[in-house]
Order: sequence, then C-alpha cells, then structure tokens
Amino acid sequence: MAFVYDPAVVVVDFSDPSMEGLELRTRRVSIDELLTIIRLQGGFLTSDPDDITALLAMFCDCSTGWNMARPDGTPIPLTREVVAQIDHEFMARMIAGWMVAVAGVSRPLGSGSTGGGLSPEPGSPGQEMEASLAEVMTVSP
Repeated sequence: MAFVYDPAVVVVDFSDPSMEGLELRTRRVSIDELLTIIRLQGGFLTSDPDDITALLAMFCDCSTGWNMARPDGTPIPLTREVVAQIDHEFMARMIAGWMVAVAGVSRPLGSGSTGGGLSPEPGSPGQEMEASLAEVMTVSP
C-alpha cells in the first residue's frame, strides 16, 4: 500500500493586534515555491514592481480563503485584483504571516516558556536555516 501525500491546509496565525480576528487559509508550498517566495520577498521590501506582482500572485495562488469583509459585512473576495487594491502596509504584514506559516517556522516562544528538548549544536544546518528563514520573513509593521 502506498503512502498518500496530502498537503495540509494551514490557518495563518497573525500575532499583530491590528489583525486580530483575521483568518487566512493557505496550502503548504513546495521547496521550489518556498525558495521563490523568499527571493520575491526581497523585491517586496525594495519595491521592485515585478517581484511584488509575482509575490502577490503566489500569495493568491496558495491561499484557499479568508474571512475579510467590508464594514457593511460584505465578504471581500480573495483575488489578485482585490489584493492589489489593499494598502501595502497591511499586505506586508499579511504576507509576512503567510510566509512564516508556509515555511513552517514557529514564532518565538514567550519569555515564560521553557522551550522544548535540547537545541541542536550551534551552527548546525537546521538551526542556521531556521534562523535565516525567520530573519528573511520578518517585516516590521
């Protein structure tokens, strides 16, 4: 019997208080897609129009739904055209949360946390990659 691969849908956890109640559902991404997202995120920060357009397209293609609505309660559709009309600071925070979720990088533990098991040896490839992803995906509000 073969193992059935079924990529999970993830609900993005936004820690930004201004996004409280926002729910974004997205599918996991492949390694190739993750590397593309990381590369394109640099263009988002430097305002490269082609990279921004490509990153927004990937965001929309990977996202399976959200609960955003207008003040009158009318649902806002999750389309490339609509996303392109949302203010850039809000979208930067949304994309940062999305990137953390699809990369599988956990948010930092609270100061009261004792963490988990033992940490890998300093400089191990896994630790370096997680630190690198966390650094690349940090966008200040």
